Amino acid sequence: MIIALVVTLCLLSVGVVLLFAMMAELWSRLAPLAPLSGVVTAIRPLDEARIGASDIDWPIELSQVPLLADATLVVFSTSCATCREIAGQLSSRGSGGSRLLDSLFIVVSCPQEEIGEDFIQRYSLRDAPHIVDSRGEWTRTQLGVQTSPSALVFRNGRLEKAFTFGSAEALPLNQSGGEREAANDSHAMALASGRNGARAKEAG
Repeated sequence: MIIALVVTLCLLSVGVVLLFAMMAELWSRLAPLAPLSGVVTAIRPLDEARIGASDIDWPIELSQVPLLADATLVVFSTSCATCREIAGQLSSRGSGGSRLLDSLFIVVSCPQEEIGEDFIQRYSLRDAPHIVDSRGEWTRTQLGVQTSPSALVFRNGRLEKAFTFGSAEALPLNQSGGEREAANDSHAMALASGRNGARAKEAG
């Protein structure tokens, strides 16, 4: 009887230790890497993206992307709670009289086209060039991206960097050239920190 009780207590102790270890691992994955402008934006590099690609088959709605010196493509999903939150932030900025940055483009990944169109309508995103990407096929095949929300930065039609984010503050909206440069520098530092952290974790 005593032996059985001791074994039971040992198993419970091991279970508690494993539970805390799993919680710590989950927290390390979800914790933001670095704040921008005093706001936690949870920027993380998106390694799955086709960094360096320029041979992209652009739909007519996004045909301006490869013609611009600097363009940001935002990928939302209708099934993503964070995407809805960020879309609401963008909508609030637009209703306040400010414009979405001219070089901001939007892709809405969805199971059906009607659901994507409803997302665009609900969050008043028609001001920005956009497409509704049924089942995320174009995003996956052309950009290599299956994660949302994500932002992809293009320079003269070439995919320079890609990252996931947790707030509209991570996007270069309504910024002057100097402010945008500062934001880009902050993004680069955050992305580098993320990659270094991942490498250190692998090495450990």
